Amino acid sequence: TGNIYTPALLRQWIAQALGEVEEIDEIIFDGEKYFDPFRPQIPVSGYKEVEQLRDARRRTLASINKSLREADVFVFTLGLTEAWLNKDGYVYPTCPGTVKGDFDQSKHIFQNYSYETLLEDMLWIFEKIRGVNEKSKFLLTVSPVPLTATASDKHVLLASTYSKSLLRSVVGYLTENFSDVDYFPSYELISSPATRSNYF
Repeated sequence: TGNIYTPALLRQWIAQALGEVEEIDEIIFDGEKYFDPFRPQIPVSGYKEVEQLRDARRRTLASINKSLREADVFVFTLGLTEAWLNKDGYVYPTCPGTVKGDFDQSKHIFQNYSYETLLEDMLWIFEKIRGVNEKSKFLLTVSPVPLTATASDKHVLLASTYSKSLLRSVVGYLTENFSDVDYFPSYELISSPATRSNYF
């Protein structure tokens, strides 16, 4: 899939893999090759034929489905609260036009997810995975990598701290309230002043 930074994007992949929603069929064509907007660098060189892209996407969804059903532990790193959406409601992994494709102000929408929405998405994810695999446990982390840019109206330092605080709070709630959810403190190990950036 490439990087999955937000619970919303993870939910979108899982919903498609489990047949909860129809496969999203947006495709980027740059005049020579076809690219998947949900995996814009897989492969980096793109696809010669559009059906190659669709086949690869279907194989990815089938693999996600199989993994969810067989996994002993599901590991997810929550990375961002900021995301870009299509006006039709689906989520992109990166801002359109930054890696592939073009940014279109009339159809691409900035979203900074709230605590409530982040938690709702994670609870939905857990429910769906438990529904197909009752033995699976969950290990969560929060990415210590700070934002290097923000589409909010805040300074990037403030936006980064806000984003990581929300994500850490959501993970804290989940680990406190569910016995099958645990947390590995990657955020704390990297960002703590006591480590003097030794592990970054």
